[in-house]
Amino acid sequence: MAGAVWAFISAAARSRRPDQILQAPLPGLASAGTIVPLTLVSLVVSEFPMHVLAVEAAAAAALVWRGALRRRSGLLGLGLAAAAWAGLVGARRDAHRARHVLTESLSAALGKGYVVRLPQDSPADDKVSFRQIWFPRLTERA
Repeated sequence: MAGAVWAFISAAARSRRPDQILQAPLPGLASAGTIVPLTLVSLVVSEFPMHVLAVEAAAAAALVWRGALRRRSGLLGLGLAAAAWAGLVGARRDAHRARHVLTESLSAALGKGYVVRLPQDSPADDKVSFRQIWFPRLTERA
């Protein structure tokens, strides 16, 4: 049951209109009443999608090891978790497209030659290490 609840919350947090998703089962909630609590969940999911996937996969593996697949609810939970994982992989794919979108936007606004006017090397241009991906220092952004 907890996996289904988490899948619903994470799907709502990744949607474009989480307030509409939550107002169907909970019609008394105002828009601000649904957006504010989902801010933390959506921030974690959008900034660390692969971390969330690893935690969810570990939890699912532990439940499967304890025999969760012997019941229909366990199979349903695993199916919902797999759908959530597909969404997390999609979030990571979207994040990797951000550089291309930003480059196109800057080219449209500043002209094709804007890259020539930028400084040549920057520490942010270095390759990202395994440690930086999985154990980032939260005080720095690349």
